[in-house]
Amino acid sequence: MMSGSNLLSIYNRLRDLGVAQSFSIAFTPRSGSTLLCRVLRGLSCGLPDEYFQYPYESNRLSVHNGLSSAEDVLSFIGNHTGNQIFSSKLSNDQRAHLDEHLERIFDGYRSLDDLLPNHRWVLLTRRDLIDQAISLFIAKKTGRWLLESGDQWDANAHVKYDYFGIFADLLYTASSALSLDAYFDFLGVTPFKLHYEDLIERPRQTLDGLFEYLKLRAPRPLAPTLDDGNLVRISQHAEGLYTGLRARFLEDLMNTGRTDRRQRLGRELANWDQFFIEEQWARASASAQ
Repeated sequence: MMSGSNLLSIYNRLRDLGVAQSFSIAFTPRSGSTLLCRVLRGLSCGLPDEYFQYPYESNRLSVHNGLSSAEDVLSFIGNHTGNQIFSSKLSNDQRAHLDEHLERIFDGYRSLDDLLPNHRWVLLTRRDLIDQAISLFIAKKTGRWLLESGDQWDANAHVKYDYFGIFADLLYTASSALSLDAYFDFLGVTPFKLHYEDLIERPRQTLDGLFEYLKLRAPRPLAPTLDDGNLVRISQHAEGLYTGLRARFLEDLMNTGRTDRRQRLGRELANWDQFFIEEQWARASASAQ
């Protein structure tokens, strides 16, 4: 483990290498993070990407991929810096895993603010949690996480309605947002909050606010091709699928206390009740000990 002075040394060496600025996009699933990264790349705001995604064993944190020492960290940041800016995107669990990894390398490390020059946080979330959960549900069921311009969406793609599947994704996306809020409260940091809906509906105004926060000069004019990151929203090609799933899910969600709930939701309701209400998860854990 390196001493705290070496952590400061790496910080200064990054400055000497020309890394003048940095920012991290903390995101929740299906909140437009790929779109935002592509747009920012196109505007020369670093080279933001999901560098630390799953599986952990084969991403850039793993020893065999060469990020196991302070020099490796220095090299990695330098090689992924664009226009003197290092940037990346991380979900909360990816951020926690990265912090754990860096704690082993740098004594006194607490957060990326300690390591990266002039580091700032951007928090990207979504206002409509139900649409977010449905988007995640459809992406997992179809295996299509994005559509490039020119790609074809399977118009016959069938996704079977699953109330508890969508509900589980709703819990995951909501807890992802809560965990990020808790993390920033813990750090005492106020990130720049950016919502997917604003990025889609008012891209130029949203980016202007982001550039002001990052203290970057916004390019003028903003090329129209950069507004969409060369991506097509899947919901535009599968509008009927999205609206149908949303309508059914909202109906079931609002009717949670009705006596015909078991008839409507079937065997899955009994499975859910056993696992959560009857705490089957705890029994399974106890039996394994």
